[in-house]
Amino acid sequence: MLVAARNRWERVFCARAIERLGEVGGGPLALVAEGNEDGAALLALLKRDPGAVGLDSLLTEVNKLNGVRRLGLPEGLFADCSEKLVAAWRARAIKMYPSDFRDPAEDVRIPLLAALCSSRQAEITDALGDLLIALVQKINARAERRVERQITAEWKKVRGKEGILFRLADAAIGQPDKTVRTALYPVVGEKTLRDLVAEAKANEKVFKAKVRTTLRSSYSSYYRQMLTPLPRTLGFRCNNTAYRPVMDALALLGKYAGADGKTRFYDAGEAARLGAIDHSAPAAFP
Repeated sequence: MLVAARNRWERVFCARAIERLGEVGGGPLALVAEGNEDGAALLALLKRDPGAVGLDSLLTEVNKLNGVRRLGLPEGLFADCSEKLVAAWRARAIKMYPSDFRDPAEDVRIPLLAALCSSRQAEITDALGDLLIALVQKINARAERRVERQITAEWKKVRGKEGILFRLADAAIGQPDKTVRTALYPVVGEKTLRDLVAEAKANEKVFKAKVRTTLRSSYSSYYRQMLTPLPRTLGFRCNNTAYRPVMDALALLGKYAGADGKTRFYDAGEAARLGAIDHSAPAAFP
């Protein structure tokens, strides 16, 4: 009786999915159509998890998400269905090859593909957001490590700074008429003074400025590739007015997404919007 009830419910599940898909049902079917190499390639791509955190992985996920969206699955396709049931059909479909999908009847094949594509669409969207956050953190961490190596190579921590400053003050007071080179250099040595200056310059403000410069360099030469397809694929929303400048910047990126490669600056009227984010940053085109 339980098996019969379950079979009956699954038939209802299949019929409801096919009804909601309507003419769109041909999209998932095309993935396993015989001779459709593009469909088979997309199906294989949908089954893969994101690779290591990097620009290539992010762009691959963007293409993957756009591919499944082109199937045109309606929103809320399985909204009133049990998550466990949809997950079971997804798990069943993800193990099947394109040739395996041709064995079941069409009224089973369509829900199988729809469950797989619908679930993967949501999962890829979440994965893309996580990948973006991880990539930004990776870029920042890499920039910090690079700057730390540069600063470490530039200066050596000077010990006993209080004693050195006392000796310098004593020498300056005791020989006020002599030049710095003749009065102070012999007290602690020119190299020690240079190390002190280098250490003083390596404060937090300088460190952050160097990190920002390194970040901009990495972004300008490599990571800027993700800014055109990413806003087109993911929708960003925020109700917090404190982050309104960030949302305005994203809208600006979308506005200039189709600009040719020769465009290097935003229009003068757009600079005020960017100034709300960072007054020290020029209105350079991303």
